[in-house]
Amino acid sequence: LVGFSMGSWLAPIAAWIGPALILRYSRDHKVGRGYLLVLGACILAVFIGNGAFFPFFPLPLRVSIVVGYGLLLSLPYLATRLVSSQLQGFSSTLIFPLAATALEFVNNQTNPLGAWTMAGFTQYGNLPLMQLASVTGTIGITFLMGWFASVANWSWENRRRGGEMLRGLAAFGVVLAAVFIFGF
Repeated sequence: LVGFSMGSWLAPIAAWIGPALILRYSRDHKVGRGYLLVLGACILAVFIGNGAFFPFFPLPLRVSIVVGYGLLLSLPYLATRLVSSQLQGFSSTLIFPLAATALEFVNNQTNPLGAWTMAGFTQYGNLPLMQLASVTGTIGITFLMGWFASVANWSWENRRRGGEMLRGLAAFGVVLAAVFIFGF
């Protein structure tokens, strides 16, 4: 789904669901093997989404760009996998969105192509959500999308703890509702 959330195949809902599924996969497997498969999935996603944009580059440069962006896309999943065991409770849901947002911010500041790969742009048709960019920039949308993936994963892991899970979902729901109410 992540491959269909960027570039040629832009499906905005895939940009929300894809990271949640990859995050779920990475949390279910050991760090080494799990990360390698997540890295492969991210490289494939970049190729699917953006491969058509690189035909004018020589093949070695095309491969370097796709692998490089796949590596960057996979780093928040690795950070989440390595750090999440050190935080308990709902606060652990902030690791993935903070890592994704920080990486996107640095990429945007250093990338000669500018904001070309920012996740917030996948939501361009969602006008109430796009209003968040007037306050936070597009990284605010990236954070919210990453937090959705992380909260979905956390809810799955805590599905047997009904009250705790509902409080976490309510906290995310209030923030999401506030963003949309402000946007309207």
